[in-house]
Amino acid sequence: MKNKKILIAISAIGVAAGFWACGSGAVEPPNESDGTARSIMESHLVEDPFGFSAQISKSKELCSADVDCLNEMAKANGKALEMSSSEEPVSSQAVPQSSSAIASSSSRWEFSSMGPIGPQSSSSTVPPVQSSSSSVVAPPVTGLGACAPAKTSAELDESVEWKFTVGEALKGNVSELMSLKYDWTFPAGTPGTSSEKSPKVKYSQSGTKSATLKVTASSGAEEITCSPLRVNGQPITGCKCIATTDAPDVALGEAATWNVMGCASKATITKYTWTKATANASGQEATAAVAAKGDIVSGVSVMVENDDSTAVTVTCPDAKAIDSRIPDYEIKAQQATGKIAIPAGKNQVHLNVTVGGQSCVVFCETTWTQELQGALTMKVGGQTSKGNYNVTVTLPTSSCDDDMVDFELSADATCGIQ
Repeated sequence: MKNKKILIAISAIGVAAGFWACGSGAVEPPNESDGTARSIMESHLVEDPFGFSAQISKSKELCSADVDCLNEMAKANGKALEMSSSEEPVSSQAVPQSSSAIASSSSRWEFSSMGPIGPQSSSSTVPPVQSSSSSVVAPPVTGLGACAPAKTSAELDESVEWKFTVGEALKGNVSELMSLKYDWTFPAGTPGTSSEKSPKVKYSQSGTKSATLKVTASSGAEEITCSPLRVNGQPITGCKCIATTDAPDVALGEAATWNVMGCASKATITKYTWTKATANASGQEATAAVAAKGDIVSGVSVMVENDDSTAVTVTCPDAKAIDSRIPDYEIKAQQATGKIAIPAGKNQVHLNVTVGGQSCVVFCETTWTQELQGALTMKVGGQTSKGNYNVTVTLPTSSCDDDMVDFELSADATCGIQ
């Protein structure tokens, strides 16, 4: 691999060799292929003893835009090299005969991790370039990212992980991401501070907990306020959400309705917050509108809170709209000619059979299986029947003659009117 470098070697006067490199490849010390610095020193005792000022300037400019080159220079960690001698200063016209004559009592070259920075007078008050991370103050920047707890709520003394999410300013910048430093602060948490990327914290008191994070990158630092964490206190138990109208009839202008009940806590329950439904004044009941047959309302839930910062979320069952003017199925004749297949679950069936003033007997049957034994259940018109593989329900005559009834089956079955 090609390696561009500007090499300074002062072996002729017994001091340590120094170097500065940029470009691709590893940073290497002087070697024979680079030429002997001694011969250069002996023949060019001028203010720029190596004649490399232009190259150094250009190399620095190129290296400043190259992350790999900057990293190589940082690893080089050069130092100040001073050339001195008890000999009298040698005229620029003179040609020294030995290494003992190579000197300028007032000439010194300074080196740093960024390379040679030119000759300095020994009486100069300008110190060598030094790097001190403790003296560098990172400028403020924005867009480095966001922070939040791994979960939005936790119990007392539960270990909760806090996470940093990379923002647009850092995405794809591998060198920046690898150099990030984290300074977390957790009021009322244990520990109260951390320098880890994803620390875990416990809380011994309930309430809403905040956190801040200072993220430091090579480009600057950002102070970030994290999303809050709720730490629960006294528990809330026993909550259930039931659908009081899970098959609203759009022909009657009905809406789906739910009720949350059974909640208990040693603290006082103070609030009900519904999702995808509108609560009534008490907060314990909620409704959701439907527009057409088959509309399904799903994802309804209610969050119950108490005055000790505890919150629990209860999931509610789905609701599906019907239209009594549009049946799912229709039975038009008695006995075998009128039997139809009706699937398990809730369906709307139009009974449209003239029974001549007699009782109306609705039946459903299915193939017998060991698993189904005694478990076939049919709910029709508010009545329930249960059997092995066939069931019947007797309805008033009016229910069979042009009436819409709700059917609910525990298994697929074939149904009709006797």
